[in-house]
Amino acid sequence: MWHDFLPASYKVMRILDVVIPCFNESENFSHLVRECKEVTSASDGKIGFILVNNGSTDIPNLSYFKMVEGEESINYINLETNQGYGGGILAGLGVSKAQFIGWTHADFQIPLNHLLDFLPLLESDPVFIKGHRKRRKFRDKFFSVNMSIFETLLFGKLLTEINAQPTVMSREVYALWKNPPLDFSLDLFAMVTARYGKTRIRRLPVHYLDRRFGNSSWNTGLISKLRFSKRTIKYSLKLRAQILGK
Repeated sequence: MWHDFLPASYKVMRILDVVIPCFNESENFSHLVRECKEVTSASDGKIGFILVNNGSTDIPNLSYFKMVEGEESINYINLETNQGYGGGILAGLGVSKAQFIGWTHADFQIPLNHLLDFLPLLESDPVFIKGHRKRRKFRDKFFSVNMSIFETLLFGKLLTEINAQPTVMSREVYALWKNPPLDFSLDLFAMVTARYGKTRIRRLPVHYLDRRFGNSSWNTGLISKLRFSKRTIKYSLKLRAQILGK
């Protein structure tokens, strides 16, 4: 079960809606709302946000809702149970009315104001735009580079910085989606689908910062990275068979 709270002023006038899935982000949430408002103001209302409370258990849902109540630039969705990273994003994309849609993370490791740099690129359809992270720690970069090599060889398409954010696309690209995954594989699925479609793909450099509050729900060390890699490889083989029929 889920509920969404759509501001009465929410119209198609937004050019871009950005979904941000949130799980147990009580320390972070008020700061997130403030930065969303700042980006919306700086974009003259062209960018809006859809915050998805993805089954959080740290505080009552009402506490999250009160932080966004009355905010014209923010749509809020409450998922009573966690639907997975991809499931949370899909719930948000499903209520958007904007011409361009996308997502990013709630942890502030990539500043939301980078979205302002994406706006000038939203003039041609179909388009798929993704950040390219800079200033990352060697350990994190090591896993990303090896994942990029594996996926590029597997699919025969250049696939780099697959999990970088933000991710933005036109509705024409979104319309190509079939059976998207509900977990962290959504980023891989989105990029592969864009590569196989007739899509103009752009990359923009983004600063990668330390997490401000709390801890990652999955990235807890080397073991978690290895488990993530194993799941990714398994899904990659499934996705390749789905796309290529092999």
